[in-house]
Amino acid sequence: MSAWPELQAAFADYLLHGEQAPALAAGVRSDHIAARSRLLVHRNNVFSSLIDALAELYPVVAQLVGERFFRSVAREYVRTHPPSDPILLCYGEHFPDFLQQLEAARAVPYLADVARLELARHQAYHAADAESLPVRALGGVPQARLGELWLGLHPSIRLLASDYPVSRICELHAGGSPPKPVTLGRESERLLVIRQHYDVETQRLSLGAYALLSSLAEKHTLGKAFEAARAADPHFDLGVQLHDFFDAGAFVDLRMPPTQETKHD
Repeated sequence: MSAWPELQAAFADYLLHGEQAPALAAGVRSDHIAARSRLLVHRNNVFSSLIDALAELYPVVAQLVGERFFRSVAREYVRTHPPSDPILLCYGEHFPDFLQQLEAARAVPYLADVARLELARHQAYHAADAESLPVRALGGVPQARLGELWLGLHPSIRLLASDYPVSRICELHAGGSPPKPVTLGRESERLLVIRQHYDVETQRLSLGAYALLSSLAEKHTLGKAFEAARAADPHFDLGVQLHDFFDAGAFVDLRMPPTQETKHD
């Protein structure tokens, strides 16, 4: 009989690829049920549970393509992207990129971005808790130094840019609604996904607001972020947008670089 690590490796390979090594069957007790049949039950259960997890995470994608197609695609994803984390909740983060590269999914060009939005909402819901700052937190910052400010984003925040109206598509299919026809125009979207208490919200952003938040997410100062926002929208109003983001609970930390006096001390 093979050593225990070898049996484990053979078993894992069989679960994903169905290639049964002789040593694996030899290590399984038949007990009136053939080793092949016992192993097949385990393999079917693994695939079924992972496909079900993907269907729960991506319900709108499943509606858009139909259950039969979805489960076929999901099975291939499971085979090529086995779990790397023991927590099933974490499984499926690469599914949108998988769909993006899938030739059979090209007939639904917005499918991968719909999946990205569903993943963003899932991740936002399960992100860490943090207490959001009120807008009055800006009161202690000297006006002349606002551009040096660094604002930390809420852990639940996810940003998504799409060439398609993916938030509207998801709204049309919310709550398991029957599939509805989607008429595509030139409607692109910039989206903010954020959790407030236990509710995940998807907000449509202007080009300037999206550029501002994206820059802050990359750890740039407020001054640099404002430059990015004005490049995207010359009429961008920083004061109004900051109030909106504070009201949405977007910021959990703010810091200023030390002054020259502080550095000297």
